[in-house]
Amino acid sequence: AIEKYVKSGGSILMISDHYNADRNFNRFDSSEVMNGYRRGAFDNPTKGMSPEESASEKMKGVESRDFLNEVFGLRFRYNALGNVKVDDIASSEESFNITNGIKAVSMHAGSTIAITDPNKAKGIAFVPQLSKHDKWNNAVDEGIYNGGGKNEGPYIAISKVEKGKGAFIGDSSMVEDKTPKYKREDNGENKKTYDGFKEEDNKKMVMQIVEWLNKQENQKDFKAMDINLDDKTPLKRFEQPENSQEVEQEPWGTPKRGYKWYDASTYASGSYGAKGTKQNKTEHSTEEDNNTTNNDTGTFDIPSSVSRQEKFNITVHVDESKLINQKFQLSIKNKDGIEVGMFNGQAPGISESVNPKIKNGKTDWYFKTKIANEADEEVKVEVLSGGNVIAQTTLTVE
Repeated sequence: AIEKYVKSGGSILMISDHYNADRNFNRFDSSEVMNGYRRGAFDNPTKGMSPEESASEKMKGVESRDFLNEVFGLRFRYNALGNVKVDDIASSEESFNITNGIKAVSMHAGSTIAITDPNKAKGIAFVPQLSKHDKWNNAVDEGIYNGGGKNEGPYIAISKVEKGKGAFIGDSSMVEDKTPKYKREDNGENKKTYDGFKEEDNKKMVMQIVEWLNKQENQKDFKAMDINLDDKTPLKRFEQPENSQEVEQEPWGTPKRGYKWYDASTYASGSYGAKGTKQNKTEHSTEEDNNTTNNDTGTFDIPSSVSRQEKFNITVHVDESKLINQKFQLSIKNKDGIEVGMFNGQAPGISESVNPKIKNGKTDWYFKTKIANEADEEVKVEVLSGGNVIAQTTLTVE
């Protein structure tokens, strides 16, 4: 689908990360997903998986392909660099003005890109010369493959493919902020991100990449354009897909008991794609005369309906015995699990964890919130404690 889209005139921006950035324990790192194959598993994508994993719907029809190389003339390398100031920037003339005014961008544990077909792909930002001390602390191999510089391959590259084009960045830090929307799938803990978008000239670079991606050009590749072509990136033998080897046994960590990356019903509440949790789900009834909703584990003082982006309060009362660590959070989400509650002016997501007042064994806490524009006409309101749903109701959105 991506190949057809780009060749017919579409543009794509792919943002990868360092090798072994496998966040959900499915053995596919971000770079492997985009390249089209698992390192050391080119002939068998399910290598090392249990029979249950291999037969899951998530793996149905999954086949290896040297995708980025075949279509865009490049690959994300499986290296892992640490904190690097990237200041070897191509000139405006050699980057279609993408790099105009750019002095440096930043990397915090990322990868570089191999140029495999200079007719299609070109680097526009390169890391400096590096030593072994510049590799990421958790790199599973040498981390730095060619000593840095242009031989390490570009940190940011662009590609021209028939009617369309692509851009590629080797680290998510460059485009992220510190307000992750979702929880971790395996344990429901907060994700930790940083304000990388504000560092160096990161913001300007990303914006100018997007501006270039939005320009239509007739030339089918860089060879047909007035621009100097790159050299191919010198590769290690193990970087050929059929020669690649798994360096350490995957997955890199041990998931929480009961979590299965291929079964959304096991995902922690608040994570992307979560289907909810089986614990403590209860039916509710509404007393419309006072807008109080009761179930057998809790009570909500809540409007009968609200409008999107309208400020309102929800007061929650649940039994003290249901709390874990005497704390709970509030979640408002669509039926597909997407969070739509906006608490205390923040982006959609689960509320901060609170330590409520307790009187006669009952909590008493209210939340200030709004409902995001992407909300369904009916949303779930859930009280979470220790990742479990301890009370829930629904709310009509007008």
